[in-house]
Amino acid sequence: MLALEFDDGSILIQSPAILEYLEEIYPTPALLPSDPVLKAKVRQWRRSSATMLTRCTMSDHSTTPGKLPAVQGWR
Repeated sequence: MLALEFDDGSILIQSPAILEYLEEIYPTPALLPSDPVLKAKVRQWRRSSATMLTRCTMSDHSTTPGKLPAVQGWR
């Protein structure tokens, strides 16, 4: 799990929240494109990949150690 721990001990664990925090604290270089359509596509990809990874980790399929099961629609 991705996490960002602050000096005061508080922790941020959601990737989108970490990305937005870093974008605000360090605006250059930009982490997201400035074009609204491209920015939306990055967010779409991020949400799709997070959904697919969640399905993999929540799957009832037995897997070879170190391998994730195949998920339909993943390309």
